[in-house]
Amino acid sequence: MKTIPRFLAVIATALSLASTVLAQLTPSLNPIPAPTPATPAQPAQAVVRQPAVAAAVAVSAPKELPQWHGPNGGDPDFGTEVIRSAKQWETFWQRVDKAVPHKLDEATEMAVVVFAGERPTGGFIVKITDSFVEKETLVVVYEVQAPGRETFVTQALTHPWGTAILPRSDRPMVFRQAAKKPAGN
Repeated sequence: MKTIPRFLAVIATALSLASTVLAQLTPSLNPIPAPTPATPAQPAQAVVRQPAVAAAVAVSAPKELPQWHGPNGGDPDFGTEVIRSAKQWETFWQRVDKAVPHKLDEATEMAVVVFAGERPTGGFIVKITDSFVEKETLVVVYEVQAPGRETFVTQALTHPWGTAILPRSDRPMVFRQAAKKPAGN
């Protein structure tokens, strides 16, 4: 009779794990809103923020970047990628085993991708938080959010990634990790 309660406990644990995995996968199919713009890593330097488009466009408040993320399909090592063609965009989505969520307009848009590398559990999220021009270079700011200490996550290796659509630019480009927030925030 002791085996029935153990069996029920195993079933409850499996259902809980399946529900968590489903909850983690479902948001990755929908665009996520970008958080407020991050501050550059070197605050002592004066930075003039301009939109990452032609100079004829008026400077305006940064708008939210259309973006998506997922827990698997990324590289085992950290990396970045710039996608400027519809074919590359389709290839990326095949690689992460998802349907293409947005038709890339090659004339006006490009996509940037950040691969967070291999992580020990689920729950890691990659977000592109900002883009701006600094000294003729397009700076793309990203963050890798770790799961909270009390968060129930998949106990398996993951390869999280995040991608965002930006206005097309032929400027040189650099990727910067946003400043880490103190624990508990």
